[in-house]
Amino acid sequence: MKKRIEGVNNWFFSLPVIRKFKRIIRYVIIGSTAAVVQMVVFALLLIIFEFLASGNGALNSSILILAFGSLKIFEIAALIIAIECAIITGFNGQRLYTFRDRKDNDTVKRQFAKFQLVALSTVIGQTILYAFFRTRVFAEPTLGFRLLSQALAIILMFMVNFTINYFFIFSKKNSRER
Repeated sequence: MKKRIEGVNNWFFSLPVIRKFKRIIRYVIIGSTAAVVQMVVFALLLIIFEFLASGNGALNSSILILAFGSLKIFEIAALIIAIECAIITGFNGQRLYTFRDRKDNDTVKRQFAKFQLVALSTVIGQTILYAFFRTRVFAEPTLGFRLLSQALAIILMFMVNFTINYFFIFSKKNSRER
């Protein structure tokens, strides 16, 4: 079964048009997987936190409803936790699939630390973009508009992340293959 999948994968990536964009296609596949992880974790945490804050849950609702403008603290917490889950998913996928030909001389821990530092720009950028879309564009605090705000923030940060990963984290100059 694995040979068949590898054969399909090799056939697909051997097409001239696809070969030219192979790395970015792989990046999109892994990035999309990480985005799905982020959206699912974000949605689940919003549902859990809203339940806990509604009075039916065990937590004091005043702790969870601290607000930054019209954003509740639990929205920010859910966003940051979801982003971190996506970062871990993305790092593993990018290292093992997208940039597998660029084995870094650094240890995995060191490379992850660099990846994590770069991902800080993602956390900051996505949080700012999410807050903008959530408060300025979609003022309704429904789950659908929160997820749409999150999806737009993910899409806008995509190219920033690819550029940083391509040139700094998984660069050829850090690679064993020269």
